[in-house]
Amino acid sequence: YARRELETDPGVRSDVYANTLNQMVDSVYLYPACLGGAIWSGIDDIFHLSQTRICGYGPWGPIDGWRREKPEYIGMKNSYTPVKITYPANFKISDNKLMINIENRYNFTNLKELKTLVKAGMDIINISPDIAPLSKGSVIIDLPAGYKGDKIILSFADPRGFVCHEEIIPVAQLHSASDEPHSVVKLS
Repeated sequence: YARRELETDPGVRSDVYANTLNQMVDSVYLYPACLGGAIWSGIDDIFHLSQTRICGYGPWGPIDGWRREKPEYIGMKNSYTPVKITYPANFKISDNKLMINIENRYNFTNLKELKTLVKAGMDIINISPDIAPLSKGSVIIDLPAGYKGDKIILSFADPRGFVCHEEIIPVAQLHSASDEPHSVVKLS
């Protein structure tokens, strides 16, 4: 509710909001007695009655009053995603093969039912990770021969065609012999 701060830095809440929400969602999958949680209001509650009169409860949602995504939206979407890329610090490329650990948080859908695409430069690779519902597994991605690009984009679309998760994986760092941890950038 610090409106002056939000005007100068609209993303000031995004990290705190996302981290707290992510802890809650992770708890749902970790503890059998945790039933879940919900976002009570996803849209800011601000009403412009006239040019001078504004009322409502304030800017509390991940979507603003004009239905535009705020920075908190990406953190919320990544917290609730049914597909989690796990252990990003352990990504390794060997013989142009990239191994990625994935957690399937769907209750009834095997990840092989999703349309999973890997975009490496101009190449688009279709993969089909066979990971059962509510379990973890690995997938090995065969990158194009001699691929030295700086990133790949991993995209998961559910059986209806909606993209449920995307990530940018910085592979340029992985081509080097460095053993330093590498980060993943969440797209949506």
